[in-house]
Amino acid sequence: MSNISLKLINFKQYQDVQFEGTGSCEGFIGTNGTGKSTALQAIETALTAKGFVTTPLNKNNNAKEANIVFKAQRDDQEPIQVSITIDEANQYSFVAAYIKDGKVKTIQDPKKIRELIGVYYPLTVESTLQMTAFAEGRRKFINEYLLPLLGAEKKARLETLQLSVSDKKNKATEGNLYFTRRTLQETLQGIEGELKASSITDEDKSTIASKNAVETALGKLKAEKQSHYNDVIVRKDIETAIYDLELITNGLAGMFSNLEIKHQLFFETEHKNIDSSISESIAGNTAKLEGLYTSEQLTALDDKITRGNNKLTEIATLSKRTDNTAIKTRRDEVFTKINDINKQIEDNKNEIKEIFTNSSLPAGIEIDEETIMLNGFELSENNNSNTEIRMAVIELLCKLNTSGYCNIGDWSLYGPEARKNILTFAKKNNMMFLGQLVSSDTETKLITIIQD
Repeated sequence: MSNISLKLINFKQYQDVQFEGTGSCEGFIGTNGTGKSTALQAIETALTAKGFVTTPLNKNNNAKEANIVFKAQRDDQEPIQVSITIDEANQYSFVAAYIKDGKVKTIQDPKKIRELIGVYYPLTVESTLQMTAFAEGRRKFINEYLLPLLGAEKKARLETLQLSVSDKKNKATEGNLYFTRRTLQETLQGIEGELKASSITDEDKSTIASKNAVETALGKLKAEKQSHYNDVIVRKDIETAIYDLELITNGLAGMFSNLEIKHQLFFETEHKNIDSSISESIAGNTAKLEGLYTSEQLTALDDKITRGNNKLTEIATLSKRTDNTAIKTRRDEVFTKINDINKQIEDNKNEIKEIFTNSSLPAGIEIDEETIMLNGFELSENNNSNTEIRMAVIELLCKLNTSGYCNIGDWSLYGPEARKNILTFAKKNNMMFLGQLVSSDTETKLITIIQD
């Protein structure tokens, strides 16, 4: 438990007021505009030893300076008092008084005052959730509040490891382990395609085995074509001769018939002899046609030869596929590289976890470039309304604020069960939670929000 005392003179709307708090969960209450946030700002000014409040002087009474006196005492510790004077030029002067070896000591160096008080971050749960809702804010939270807890050496190592395994494409991650692996995986996919194109099926093997039979058949077809190369021309000549002989036969028949009718001249024997001679000639030429190919037969023969040549081309292409040793060697080399990178990525991720485990970062927190995992929950726009996320943030702020003080923000956001957990956090971490709560009071009061 902590005891606090806050005295404000001419600070913003306050002329002269003093607040006393004795519980673990305190809150400034009052209607809107009564100065709840102002009182919290005064405490944060003392805890951070930084002058961040604009226009701090009370304008109603033309004050020349403002004063803040904050006194705090945590369990089993000597009290510390921080006195702050702010002049008209908005210049802050700090004096901290504390007891050491039974004597009162004072320091005025703000840096040493902060070392005396401990770490206090002016963050509420709400401001933390708002900051971490988007990537840019998460990066700011990581860089300003979390990474400094690692120390320079671990911080540098963590950044190197995280960049090596990051899947976020930017100049810093170009050529890192993740993107090198992705390039190799694309290469491997291409090689697998080559292997697939170069592999042969049982049907392909059967086709290759038919090469000799195809060549033999194709040779016979070509020889057949060669022996019948001029058949179409010869056939045409013979068919023309037969046609002419048939014309002669018809003409002689008409001539002998005319002689018989007009002149009573009969050449029956001569007619028969000539007709017989021509018939024999026609029969002889017709017999010659039987061994000659028609144009249709030659076209069909050409088609067979073309199919045979195409089959030999296919066989030649398939034969080249059977030798894919070089492709397999390239595939195995790329696969080995990917496995090596996978192991390196796993090793780097394990080292990152070790850094978190062995660091002064709060337990249950994991971070990378712009992601914050807190007790298994990711701080993001989608999850920040989750009650468990809020409680995890409270626990985180307890561990970040070594001063022993934490601004809870608006107490109305926490129901009975949440307040019970907050009280547990306060006891566990020897922490005082400060916040504010809207009430009907016309003047700001400091009260205990959660009774032990």
